[in-house]
Amino acid sequence: MGRRVRVGAALALADERWVELAAALGGYAVAWQAYGQAGAGLGARAQQWAAGAAWAGAALLAAFPAARAARALARARAGPAAAGSEAAGSEAGGSALGALAWALAAALTAAGAAAGGVDVTRAPLAAELLAGAWRPCAGAAVVLAVLAGPMFAARRAGSGAEPPWLALALPAAAAAAAAADLAAALDARAAAALLGRAYAVWGAAAVPALGFAALHVRRACAAEPPSRLRLAALLLAPAAPVAQLAAGIMALGIQARRAWSDPAAPATAPLLVGELAAAAGAVLGLLLWAAAAAWFASAHVLVLLRTRPPPEPIDLAAAAESDRDRDRDSASASASASDAARCTWLCAGWTVACSMTYPVMSLALATSYVARIWASPSALACARLLLAYLTVLLLVAPAVGTLASAGAAIIPPSLYSNAA
Repeated sequence: MGRRVRVGAALALADERWVELAAALGGYAVAWQAYGQAGAGLGARAQQWAAGAAWAGAALLAAFPAARAARALARARAGPAAAGSEAAGSEAGGSALGALAWALAAALTAAGAAAGGVDVTRAPLAAELLAGAWRPCAGAAVVLAVLAGPMFAARRAGSGAEPPWLALALPAAAAAAAAADLAAALDARAAAALLGRAYAVWGAAAVPALGFAALHVRRACAAEPPSRLRLAALLLAPAAPVAQLAAGIMALGIQARRAWSDPAAPATAPLLVGELAAAAGAVLGLLLWAAAAAWFASAHVLVLLRTRPPPEPIDLAAAAESDRDRDRDSASASASASDAARCTWLCAGWTVACSMTYPVMSLALATSYVARIWASPSALACARLLLAYLTVLLLVAPAVGTLASAGAAIIPPSLYSNAA
């Protein structure tokens, strides 16, 4: 029975945070590649970390459908009570639409990470296969980004769990950045065609990403201040789409100079277009990166300076009565409450740690491109710090998730379902 509960607890964590972590792991490998191209030599250990993160992200993404199917089967066997717990956990952990958006972002990021390690001379068809897989994923990402606005306008207040609006525009932004990595492994003609589509995808993602980032900031400032950890995840989230847009436009500009300045490029792409695209990408990317970096720093300052509301006055008579009632409780009930509180805290820690990984990864990637384009040693140092920060988060998140799954074996399933 304990093993079954532990497995059920692990499946309860198979929500959108699972694929968000997979996307962050794939982006971690891409960020290390961009950091190495910025002028900092990558040692053998850094290359091993990047390769291991890419494989781990791909494994998580591949295992997610099976975990979701096993979770649904376990809930169906458990009966109506577990179905009610599942509904509550779905509202807390996110919707299927959010999971789809993060899965697309993870798949596109994995394609970019794989393209960065492709040796065209040894595997000439690998880049073309990756580019072929990129097209349908990018198309689905554009559909999500385009429909996000109408869905938000048509949604009525109190009509169920609200989709994660900020995540719906992220796959399209990730698709643009992944296309730049794919273009580097293609010949000039194929790269020019791919870059044309990638610029259109980036444009489709720009308005929804920036609009929902502003909406998220407004709601975060208007809401009641949560705990420090949840506040950190809440405030860091808007930095992800802005930094992804910055990384995408800068990466596209770098590849546009190569593809659209080549004599073998199509006649519709004169030599001047590549230089203009590179210059526009450098300037616009710098502006977006500065906005994301400023908000990233402001979010950390707000978390550190967060003040709790003043305590309410204490009724001494009610406190004394409460103490007498608490003394009458049994030791087993106290232990159960302690276990439930610990599991709730661990599940919340899993959610927060996963939510912080993608914004930090996006900013690290954009900072590496800033260091590469503008030859900035300070940006290169900041990219190194952000990669170290991301490494810690990627080590903490699976550890907390494992502890949450193991600790849930001693409490009722309904508690960890709601906590997750």
